[in-house]
Amino acid sequence: MDFKFTFKHLQALESIEEYARHRSEKISKFAMHKDMKAHFIFEATRGIQKAEILLDSGRFHLSAIAEEEDLYTAIDKAIHRLETQLAKNKDKVQDHHLKEGHDLKESSRDVEVPILYDMVASKKSN
Repeated sequence: MDFKFTFKHLQALESIEEYARHRSEKISKFAMHKDMKAHFIFEATRGIQKAEILLDSGRFHLSAIAEEEDLYTAIDKAIHRLETQLAKNKDKVQDHHLKEGHDLKESSRDVEVPILYDMVASKKSN
């Protein structure tokens, strides 16, 4: 996963970047595409620390924002929100063929296929 960090009104610290990289390892287990890019935006205004994560995977784009008094807590909350979105997206992609209570094999056996000969014979008799 590629990382990009932006700091607004905040000193760029290696410890914050390293913490964000470490915490975002959880996100990689949901990776459906290997070329995922994460853009972390950290901002400090009036004692409120804001962490925003923009995740780009080519086919889908996700974002999560969290505001807290502590930047590390904001990073944790934003990562958690992103994990929730990724889990929902992964479930949606994996389960889009089969719905609950619906079996593909049984449904294909239940369909009646009209015999072509009967259709042609009925048209000739009319």
